[in-house]
Amino acid sequence: MPTVDARPPHIAVVIPAYKVTRHVLGVIDGIGPEVTTILVVDDACPEGSGAFVEANATDPRVRVIRRERNGGVGAAVKSGYVAALELGADVVVKLDGDGQMDPTEVPRLVRPVLAGRADYTKGNRFFNPEDVRRMPRMRLVGNALLSFASKASSGYYQVFDPTNGYTAIGAAALRLLPLDKIADRYFFESDLLFRLGTIRAVVQDIPMTARYEDEVSSLRISRIMGPFAWGHFKGFIKRVIYSYYLRSFSVASIELLLGFPLVLFGIIYGIATWAGASALGVAATSGQVMIAALPLIVGVQLLLAFLHRLSGNEAIRLGLPLANRSTAAFRETLGMLIEVLSIQIEFDREETFASLVKKVNAASLQTLQNLYPGAATAAHNRAYNVLLNFITISFSDFAGMPTRAEWVHSGYGDSGHHLRLQVHDFNGQGRYHLDFDLNTAVYNEAQ
Repeated sequence: MPTVDARPPHIAVVIPAYKVTRHVLGVIDGIGPEVTTILVVDDACPEGSGAFVEANATDPRVRVIRRERNGGVGAAVKSGYVAALELGADVVVKLDGDGQMDPTEVPRLVRPVLAGRADYTKGNRFFNPEDVRRMPRMRLVGNALLSFASKASSGYYQVFDPTNGYTAIGAAALRLLPLDKIADRYFFESDLLFRLGTIRAVVQDIPMTARYEDEVSSLRISRIMGPFAWGHFKGFIKRVIYSYYLRSFSVASIELLLGFPLVLFGIIYGIATWAGASALGVAATSGQVMIAALPLIVGVQLLLAFLHRLSGNEAIRLGLPLANRSTAAFRETLGMLIEVLSIQIEFDREETFASLVKKVNAASLQTLQNLYPGAATAAHNRAYNVLLNFITISFSDFAGMPTRAEWVHSGYGDSGHHLRLQVHDFNGQGRYHLDFDLNTAVYNEAQ
């Protein structure tokens, strides 16, 4: 008989400790019972954070890891990751020791990972407008700029606040990451997102509130903007090469190969022709103008097409049906009242059904978190041209008489639907029946 692993999930929390002796004990005390192990990583702290925790922390879950050299927040977290995997952790949470992150948010952060809806979750401090207003102005501007740069380098266009260090990662995804290649210092979170993109990990934002009190941050926007810009540029180039030349070769690959040289040729030839004609005091001929302009125009169009594919062309929009009982009249009405809310997900050509289901689940959860009654209009509900009805209902005997259900087409369908597929097993025979409804205005008999 197969056995079921009923053990509770092993959740490990990694706390990088560098000059946080004023707040780290409060952070540890706030961590709930759902956490199995607390790893405090002393990153060669001049205040002796590790010794301070050992001397004052009473929680038996706490373990202190000491690094001989200061390597930065990324190096400290990676040391904690390695230790957590060795201890058999299922999910590893990164929680800063300066008190800016609420430890009670850990269950919300790990829930999508444990449920299999995401491989990596991270906080998003930009979700609530009130929280954004309270954020220090320089930090707000810096995070906004870095978020847009991170979208380009990582490919996670739905993710915001990339420098948010409140994260959770599943052990399966963590084992696939080349930790030695991920940045050691403040670029760690952004570089980690890029690496997660290379393994096709599912990333989900978790709205949360940051706490700004008397903590002192050693992060200076002016000091990190240059290294961050260079890191994102390198990540963008690597992502393009990995996605369009090493793993696959598509129309987008050709667009980039042709577009960039054509633009470069048009600019160089145009400047050289203009300079030569100006030196001689004559006007450039129409032929010279066309030789410069035509490659430039074609090249720009090819690059725009490539950027379109790169920034969201591989997206599908799905309708999420929900029962709408938002008003008193609806609550008293018999039958199903469906409101369709759309979700959009990015997908790759190598996507598997399992990974697609995981993305749909993550996007559906995000939609439900922001749901309000009446969000979908009637026109919105009719905006889908392909419909899938997966019917799981079964019918029992009626007044002692056996019942049998069949799908009967009424001969009427929404003119906006090109194709409808009904999947059902009404009579519990253990096999699904597929009924296709084709719009005759779209498909002919041969099709």
